[in-house]
Amino acid sequence: MYYAAPMSTLTPDQAILILNASALPSLIADHPVTQRVITSIPPEKAHYRPDSIMRSAIDLAWHVVASEMRFLEAAASGGFDFTGGARPETIRTPNEVVDWYSERFAKNVDRLRGTSGDQLVKVIDFRGTLKFPAVIYLQIGLSHSIHHRGQLSMYLRPLGAKVPSMYGESFDAREAREKAHAASGSRLKSS
Repeated sequence: MYYAAPMSTLTPDQAILILNASALPSLIADHPVTQRVITSIPPEKAHYRPDSIMRSAIDLAWHVVASEMRFLEAAASGGFDFTGGARPETIRTPNEVVDWYSERFAKNVDRLRGTSGDQLVKVIDFRGTLKFPAVIYLQIGLSHSIHHRGQLSMYLRPLGAKVPSMYGESFDAREAREKAHAASGSRLKSS
């Protein structure tokens, strides 16, 4: 399956506009959401997998962050590097995944801010199946992260973890807020 780039007329100025008005703000807004989902994985249960054909929670978390960085790096460099995708043995916990992700995310966002419009309109091949201007891969990468982050959030309840708020208050966040509100009301009445 091959998808041709429908944006052959995308100009460098338009690519810079897409980067600054849409891609980077969206990536930056979603970054803490991804961090919250990953840090919600109980470290002692990070190797949980709902089925033998599925990735473990830690491996799915790694897939989310490593793939997102691959898309950001491709947009900035003009090509995909598919080497070195395995999770390093030194990264064993959800917090270590988030630390790795946060460090690279900040560097890649800074690098993208300095990317020229000409670089952003350069058509990049993705595994022979997609060919789009570099800037378009930022949205594709974000959509990929959101998809797999949703999968990962479905692991949390079976792990005994709370589901964090993502694009609005989660059931668990609402429940915690209501309990805190009720407790503060009880303290006011007893004063």
